[in-house]
Amino acid sequence: MEFLVERLGKYRENLKPGLNVITPFMDRIAYRVNMGQQKIHLNFPELITKDGHAVRGSANVYVKITDAAKAAYELVSLHDTLRLLISGQEMKYLVHSLTLKQALADTESLNENLLIRAKHNEEDWGISIKYIEIDKIYPI
Repeated sequence: MEFLVERLGKYRENLKPGLNVITPFMDRIAYRVNMGQQKIHLNFPELITKDGHAVRGSANVYVKITDAAKAAYELVSLHDTLRLLISGQEMKYLVHSLTLKQALADTESLNENLLIRAKHNEEDWGISIKYIEIDKIYPI
């Protein structure tokens, strides 16, 4: 757990575990950031495969925050950002390039490709995506 301190409304420093001193009335704890690994469950919207079938699914994303300040100030919400990136854009692109049979049978390659495509923004957001595990994909 790290705490982000703001002095008069501007970011000042990270407080790590241990003894820390802040100036009363000038400093305040703005954010409390869990630095451990987090599991975020995502549901995919209706996706269309290459052969025109509609599918839905869900996945678990395992994320670790590496930079508390970037994660707090660059992202509005970690869950919403990952939902938009992974289930909104990247999964739509990957499923659209596969047929229904391929999408249902080959979730391992979908996991790997999704992880590769999702890792592009890690450094900017102060997070590390450890792995993505697609729970299920089913036709509608």
